[in-house]
Amino acid sequence: MRQRDLPYRLIFILSLLVMIGINGWSAMLHPDGMINGWQSIASVVWLVGLVGSLFYIKEDKALRLMVWYIRIGLVAALFIYGVSLLEGAFSETIWFDGLASVQFIFYFLFVVPLFGLNAWTDVLFGEFSLYMSVLYGIALITLHVKVWNDASRHLNY
Repeated sequence: MRQRDLPYRLIFILSLLVMIGINGWSAMLHPDGMINGWQSIASVVWLVGLVGSLFYIKEDKALRLMVWYIRIGLVAALFIYGVSLLEGAFSETIWFDGLASVQFIFYFLFVVPLFGLNAWTDVLFGEFSLYMSVLYGIALITLHVKVWNDASRHLNY
């Protein structure tokens, strides 16, 4: 790891931990707990920072970290939604308990940082994960449009 890549990665990891700290307790208590305005603002800032960083980061390794976070976030949010749909039918099986434990890790890494947005939807975690997969999908499409525009500017006809 080169020295100049470290600040982007460090800022990303620290920001992720701060977002989990801000939204984690509300996410664990929902629907019994309340989501306040600060959590909503923090989640909007996280989302804008995540998508905005795709346009401003020029380092390949740092950009790759953001891209992989968004890609895995899309798949993880859909995984969480799928597990929550099957929860009633398979909750007593060992293999489903294994999936649910993986779901918990994905939930904290990819959905909890955006949990303040649930103040507007007020849905359970499975459906909220589906909504977050849509946001991750939009961010991924935005990234591909940006890459396509950057590549088309450099074509020599």
